[in-house]
Amino acid sequence: MKKVTTLVLLILSVTITAQVGIGTLTPNVSAQLDIKSDSKGLLIPRLNIDNLSTASPVSSATINESLLVYNTNSTSGKGFYYWNGRLWEKLADLATVSSLIDTQVDNQQIKSFFLNSSNILTLELENAGSKSVDLSSLLGENELLTGKGSPISNSIDPATGILYVDTNSGEIYSSDGNSWSPIVSTGADGKSAYQTGWDAGNTGKEADFITSLNGDAGATGANGAD
Repeated sequence: MKKVTTLVLLILSVTITAQVGIGTLTPNVSAQLDIKSDSKGLLIPRLNIDNLSTASPVSSATINESLLVYNTNSTSGKGFYYWNGRLWEKLADLATVSSLIDTQVDNQQIKSFFLNSSNILTLELENAGSKSVDLSSLLGENELLTGKGSPISNSIDPATGILYVDTNSGEIYSSDGNSWSPIVSTGADGKSAYQTGWDAGNTGKEADFITSLNGDAGATGANGAD
């Protein structure tokens, strides 16, 4: 009898510590409780919670953090709630989230903007307000910037490899990390004298133009010996 009792207790201990399956004989090893059904769901306990700041109707002495229930009270708000250790938190649905989003539209003209040496861009708005944006985290190496005026006059800190285009003059500047230097642009391809002579508006024959390119005749040299 003692051996049978020991065997039963051993079997019960294994059953209690193993995964529990409802509707399945092979519960998933990653779950303590695995419920399977093709036509039924899990019905969470339904409680009437009139005050979300207290544990009631659950005993405050026994309530544990993460306890999940369904609140049936319309005044405090129907829905699924969990206990966060201090109060009942609602699991928000789409309607709740949408109601918390405040959409505002305010058309403002930018009166001026200034970029200081610390790469803080300040925008002055028409209603006398202003907004500042820290661009230091946005400016990295090998990037291209544009602006009206030179980067020196706009007090833009040079970062290694940055190119800057002055939209007023079209001049391009490069940075070595310490200072800005203008990049000399390539000029227009020049025309030859022959091409210039044949530009629209010029007259004359081709032979005359070529002859005009000859210089004055030089002095006649002495005859060579036979």
